[in-house]
Amino acid sequence: MAAAVAVDALLEGDASPEDLLECALAGERVASGSAHADNIGPSLQGGIVLARRGSARPLVRLPVPEGLSVAVLHPWIELRTSEARSVLPPSVLLEVGVAQWGDTAALVAGLYEEDWDLIADALTDRIAEPVRADRIPGFATMRRAANDVGAVGFGISGAGPSVVGFCRSPEDARTVGEAMQEAFGAHSDAKTDLYVSPVAERGARIVESSGVEVG
Repeated sequence: MAAAVAVDALLEGDASPEDLLECALAGERVASGSAHADNIGPSLQGGIVLARRGSARPLVRLPVPEGLSVAVLHPWIELRTSEARSVLPPSVLLEVGVAQWGDTAALVAGLYEEDWDLIADALTDRIAEPVRADRIPGFATMRRAANDVGAVGFGISGAGPSVVGFCRSPEDARTVGEAMQEAFGAHSDAKTDLYVSPVAERGARIVESSGVEVG
């Protein structure tokens, strides 16, 4: 999404958000084989976004509870999105789908009500995580470590190999991220990058340079 915004500015264009979304979706289709806006939507609008397929309103902005922050740990290992998607089951049991849809609705309600207990209870992935988790070294250990120091939720970020911890504050996110990093190190010698941030209120945009040169 940031690339689409940057190219539009470079060409001195004036693309609408809808046009930028279509351009980014085309890139997503080439990169991963599927044009889904789950990653592009938040990058375009900021905050938390519900992505819908086959709808005239594909992106729905959701509220962000005060303080909600994330710790994202990115291991230096390769896991292609197309490969991660290839292991997903072509169908799911009705009982699994019903439970997952219920959690999705509960998460939306939790965000609107700022109900941290409901948010924590709803952050469950019954479909992708079970078939992807074993591709990430130390996944179960990282989950326990994150939960032990106060994470609201933990899971795979996108298709992986990054993992994410959801927290009530930036301070909690720092603690959770460091615990995740230490847990990963017990299972792999791969380097990692740790990113800690509140959930951004704004999406990709052009900002003026400070004029400071970095050598």
